[in-house]
Amino acid sequence: MNAIDSPFDSGRPARGYFSAFDPSNGELVWQQTFEGYGQAGSVVAGDLVFAGTGSNVAGYFFAYDAKTGQLLWKFNTGAGVFGSPAVYMVNGEEFVTVASGGGERGRRGGDLILSFALPKP
Repeated sequence: MNAIDSPFDSGRPARGYFSAFDPSNGELVWQQTFEGYGQAGSVVAGDLVFAGTGSNVAGYFFAYDAKTGQLLWKFNTGAGVFGSPAVYMVNGEEFVTVASGGGERGRRGGDLILSFALPKP
């Protein structure tokens, strides 16, 4: 899951880590690094895994290949992603949704709920 390397007074921004482990043996399968804090949870939909970054530096929502960890897509939400994404279906079409914002806590950007259609199998 998300972890944070918080380099206080080091002169460089924080980095977030998003990791996948094999549950049968506990070994690291893949890991992605991104700028900013990783404060949101993740959700899996088929062969995709989604996660967001929750900082003013990098308010991105990412889609990764669940098996390889390859970055497939990212979207700048305009603010931090502090909540876990969710997957839902309407009339047979699958979507992933995530909240972005936190303006009342001094964060940049507005408070939004974003939904994206997932590719059909």
